[in-house]
Amino acid sequence: MTSAVLPLVALAAAAVAMLLFYRPGYVAVMFGLALPLGALEPPGGIPMSIAMSVLVIAVAMVQRLQRGLLPLPRSWPTLMAVIWSVGVLFSVLLGPSLIKAATFGMWQIVSFLLAICWAEVAGRPSVFRKAVVATLIGGTIVALSGPFMASGEVEVAFGGSVVSNRPTGVFAQPNEYGLFCLLMLVFALGIFAGTRGSLRLLSGGASTAATVGLLISLSRGAWVGAAGGVIALLVLMPQFRRIFVVGGLGILAALSAIMLSPVQIPFASVVVSRALTINADAENPYDFRPLFRAEGLRLWEASPWFGQGPNSFPELSTGINSVARPGGAEHAHTLLLAIGSEQGLIGLAALIGLGASVVFAAAIVRPSLVATHRANRIRNHGELPKLRKSPPLSAVVTVSASAALAGFVVEGLADFAIRNPLSRTTLFLLIGWALAGYRLRKIELATLTTQASRMPGPLVSKAAEGVG
Repeated sequence: MTSAVLPLVALAAAAVAMLLFYRPGYVAVMFGLALPLGALEPPGGIPMSIAMSVLVIAVAMVQRLQRGLLPLPRSWPTLMAVIWSVGVLFSVLLGPSLIKAATFGMWQIVSFLLAICWAEVAGRPSVFRKAVVATLIGGTIVALSGPFMASGEVEVAFGGSVVSNRPTGVFAQPNEYGLFCLLMLVFALGIFAGTRGSLRLLSGGASTAATVGLLISLSRGAWVGAAGGVIALLVLMPQFRRIFVVGGLGILAALSAIMLSPVQIPFASVVVSRALTINADAENPYDFRPLFRAEGLRLWEASPWFGQGPNSFPELSTGINSVARPGGAEHAHTLLLAIGSEQGLIGLAALIGLGASVVFAAAIVRPSLVATHRANRIRNHGELPKLRKSPPLSAVVTVSASAALAGFVVEGLADFAIRNPLSRTTLFLLIGWALAGYRLRKIELATLTTQASRMPGPLVSKAAEGVG
């Protein structure tokens, strides 16, 4: 069977290579459509999401070298990537298992570089919209994997604190699935609020699929993170506020109908009981997360600058000095302690620095959203209400990705669900989308400024209004 498949794989690889040779920007489209395959791990041992990330990085670097540029741009995110990579290399040397730490550390470097190189390949006018569509399609398929791959009924114990047989989709754990749905939900909601036509329909479908996946994942951390992401959208995107009010009223009406209905809906009661235990984990005698966090702090204090090494927590947490022994844990159950214990202050500094670039990008493009919103409000009170304008897609994507990342930070206060390759790749993909939108917006503003400088005097002011 393997011998029969190999020629097909070789033929597909040749077709992809030919496409990328003539249309290298389409690697971003291929990446988005291939998201559902990201959790697969071929016999070679390299997850598909990592292999696809390497392809994006290679294409971006080759394109820059062909233009006589450095492989990576001279930018703040690149500086953070250098710090991150150096920190990973040093932390690998301190890890208990050199090969395991080196392998996982290499994946972390690839994920970080993906964010930078994604801005290079997707942040172009000819590719940007197509890549957004591909990401929404791929994300929708992954989100729908939960309900379609679910088997059996969930079992609830301790008032909803413990739920077994939760849907996981293509992921290994339900919290990883919940995190993906959280990221895709907020990202798609922002695009839905800021676009029209086919892109709005597609993002609406993606947000619906992600909402279903988020609910059935029963991941309380992802639920809280989604709330944080929605709040970020309300702050950053004025176009989202009316949609939030209408959608909120619809959700309240649906919840009221469910609660007042004489017919019991089993899964709805599971969701409600699960939500009521967000702050009631003391009822669960099997909740060892405080011990896992204490162990993360202990390991971090033992090596504060570079940590204990990538993916070292599962092994070290079972050691004789561990406060989480004998069972140990996969991670420290918070973003801060998980990164700190394995990569130390250097890794945290690089990650925070990359996050600062996302905040900066969102702050720069947000005035475009505000200006368009205000202009549409003026048109609504004028004689030409049909001439409503959509904000620049570049600004919409940057703000949507930034809000989704804000939701991840909130979720990270209670969990660390990016150990999975696809979860980690999706996180850095959204960072890449924020940077790509910012890059494209700079190109658009430069083009408008150039056009305005060539216009006759009376038209310059109108062009300047378009720049704002």
